[in-house]
Amino acid sequence: NELINAINLVKEKEWVDLTHTFGPDSPHFSAFDGAEITTLFDHDDGFFAQSFKFAGQYGTHLDAPIHFVRDTRYLHELGLKELVLPLVVIDKSKESDENHDFTLAVEDILNFEEQYGRIEEGTFVALRTDWSKRWPDHEAFHNKDVNGNNRIPGWRLAALKCLFEERKIKAVGNEIFYTALSYFDRYIQ
Repeated sequence: NELINAINLVKEKEWVDLTHTFGPDSPHFSAFDGAEITTLFDHDDGFFAQSFKFAGQYGTHLDAPIHFVRDTRYLHELGLKELVLPLVVIDKSKESDENHDFTLAVEDILNFEEQYGRIEEGTFVALRTDWSKRWPDHEAFHNKDVNGNNRIPGWRLAALKCLFEERKIKAVGNEIFYTALSYFDRYIQ
C-alpha cells in the first residue's frame, strides 16, 4: 500500500545518525551535572532495570520552544507531524576547524543560497561544523579558553533572524549539543 511504499522509499535513502550513546559522559551543557545511572534490578533479580537522573536538555536532544521563549509550548504539546521537516544543511566544517569562534552570518546564508537556491519556508536548517568529531574528548569538545569560556562555533543572531523572519523556517540545529526547535513558536504565529 501507499504507506509501505513510502517507508520502503525512505529506507532506501542514506541515513545519518547524529545521536551519541547516553550516559554520564554524553555531550551536555557544561552547567549541568553528568547523568547518574543507577541499576535498580539486575538479572539475578529476574530482570534488568535502571534509573536515570539528568537535566532535561542533556546529550542529543530536541529543545521545546519553552526552553528559550516564555509562555510557549512544551515538547509534548508539539504535534508529531510538526517534527517532520525538510532538512537544509549549511556546511561550515572547514571554517569551524580554522576558527573555533566561527558564527554563521547572514552573508553565509546568502552565499549558500547563491549556490543551492533559496532556503524554503518551513524547513529545518542545520549548521554542520564537524564539532561532534571531537567527542569523546571533553577538553577538545568544550574547547575552553583561559577564562573557562567555551570557544565553539554557532549562530549569529542576525542569521537566525534572517532564517526565521525572512525565510520563515521552522527550526535550527547544530551538532554542538543539540538539535533544536527552540525558536519554533516565536515566529509561527
